[in-house]
Amino acid sequence: MRLYKTFLLFIIYSFIGWCYESAYVSILEKKFVNRGFLYGPLLPIYGVGALLIILLLQKTSDNIISLFLSSAVLISVLEYLTSWGMEKLFNARWWDYSTHRFHINGRVCLDGAVVFGLFSVLLIKVVNPFINSLIYKYMSAALLRWSSIILFILFLTDLALTVEHLLNLRLRLKIIQEAYDKYTKQLSETKTRLAAKISDQFENSVFYTTAVQKLLGSRRFRDSRLLRAFPRVRFLNFREAWEKLKENIRK
Repeated sequence: MRLYKTFLLFIIYSFIGWCYESAYVSILEKKFVNRGFLYGPLLPIYGVGALLIILLLQKTSDNIISLFLSSAVLISVLEYLTSWGMEKLFNARWWDYSTHRFHINGRVCLDGAVVFGLFSVLLIKVVNPFINSLIYKYMSAALLRWSSIILFILFLTDLALTVEHLLNLRLRLKIIQEAYDKYTKQLSETKTRLAAKISDQFENSVFYTTAVQKLLGSRRFRDSRLLRAFPRVRFLNFREAWEKLKENIRK
């Protein structure tokens, strides 16, 4: 029965995590925001994190400071690995703490670690004992088993649908991006050819005045020396003018 109870705790804490995240973001955005990765109201990273704290750190619960620090580090590692894994799998960054003062590659941050450390202390000292008492008091062995089985089937179905959709989305975006890249490449090539054609016609335009011709031909020795010394020099705001001047020098 321990396996059924462990899975039920996973579902409960995944739901609590979803409630916390959705409420927090909704308050910031001033509108309801569903922060669920899945279709259902679950955030599995909270469920996994809670189980890790319960299974690995409950023995250190007598020392609050040790529990707090160990939990903060453990959950930060979990969050970092989850962020990295989801980015590799779906080619997307799902959260980013780069704007926070203390962070590691935008995947985890100090204030998040502090919050999860506090949550973990609350989990071990208050929440988990209370939930355990409710399970033992109100759930028979049969009810625990069948509710866990039903929830597992629903969770697995939700997870499969979510992953299938995200992988399909990644494929669609890849095809769209490839088409867009080809379009921009073609546009860039067309723009380059057009710019060259326009440049070639500059001398035949009314803007190629005597004054401009004199400016192109003056100080040729010093311009040539500068060009030989710095052949890759670029004038950022006068790119076309500099190209015409170099062309005139080479002639």
